[in-house]
Amino acid sequence: MPSRSLPNDPSLEHFRKDAKRLRQAVAAGDAGARVLVMEFHPHAERAPTRFSLTDAQLVTARAYGFASWARLKQHLAEVEPLIWNAPSPPDPAEPVDVFVRLACMTYSDWHESNPEKARRKLVEHSGLVDSNIYAASAAGEVDAVRALIDRDPALVSEKGGPLGWEPLLYA
Repeated sequence: MPSRSLPNDPSLEHFRKDAKRLRQAVAAGDAGARVLVMEFHPHAERAPTRFSLTDAQLVTARAYGFASWARLKQHLAEVEPLIWNAPSPPDPAEPVDVFVRLACMTYSDWHESNPEKARRKLVEHSGLVDSNIYAASAAGEVDAVRALIDRDPALVSEKGGPLGWEPLLYA
């Protein structure tokens, strides 16, 4: 049974650092590290004298519920395209980004007044929907989206805009 849950934004670099810290802790005689090794390493009895980085990686992987370091790396490679981090707030000097952020529900900084603010932005800046496919999608401007896709079909699946989403998600 894993003793740790994966972080929301897991990265191989994070786990490499965990493994290096574990190796150093074992070498320093840390009791907590020793307990972790005893629980998750198949040859824990040799840890005090010969505990390599490979051993530390195995313990790290098993502590997170993976049979091996290779399985942990494989999992990270598979989930990496699915990870989304909330973007920083929009630049107030970029009306199109402010509009898109107001028009889309992100669950992180959304407020019930946002849709009305987005509508006002559209009125204040008439060319916003023509700026890019993300703004056109967020505004629900089907003709503008169609025209942009006709010019560049790759836009259909291109992530971008202030939220880093594909155009359909902005709609």
